[in-house]
Amino acid sequence: MFSHEEDGIDVEGLRQQFEAERAAGRLGYFSLAELEHLLEWYLFHRLYPQAYEVIQHAASLYQDAPEVPFWRSRVAFERERYAEAYLHAMAALEKILLTAEVYNHFIEVCMAAERVDSALYVFDLWWEEAPTPAEKARAAAFLAEELLVRKQAEEAIPILWQGLGGLPRSAPVFCCAAG
Repeated sequence: MFSHEEDGIDVEGLRQQFEAERAAGRLGYFSLAELEHLLEWYLFHRLYPQAYEVIQHAASLYQDAPEVPFWRSRVAFERERYAEAYLHAMAALEKILLTAEVYNHFIEVCMAAERVDSALYVFDLWWEEAPTPAEKARAAAFLAEELLVRKQAEEAIPILWQGLGGLPRSAPVFCCAAG
């Protein structure tokens, strides 16, 4: 997932520094970007206790950072703790900038926690904030797929139509049929 150096950050060196400081009981300053890289590395390697330590350190350094509840939600989701992931996601939703990545995570969490009402709410928020009609259509397709997988076609079909309605007439539309 990460190259040795990504965005000018040496993730392996950063990890070694974090682990050495943790072992010495003296975690120092790390930027939010550095902590995010560490979190991603630990999640990729499924080292959840270390991922939680990164989040705890981020919370101690950046008390009001909206990333912290979002990261907690991601780790809980990875561990299949969907109710916990949902609670953290909803706490993050009030604070974090909604991007496509954040939207996708929130939809996955809501659907895993069987909270279709919340998924529809997040979709409505993203519909208002998505930067382009194509992003809106992609978001509609993503939610509709999550709904269809859970055999909730009645909720999925209006979402798909809404997504298609937001595209310019000249936009190519690809259709497929499930077998």
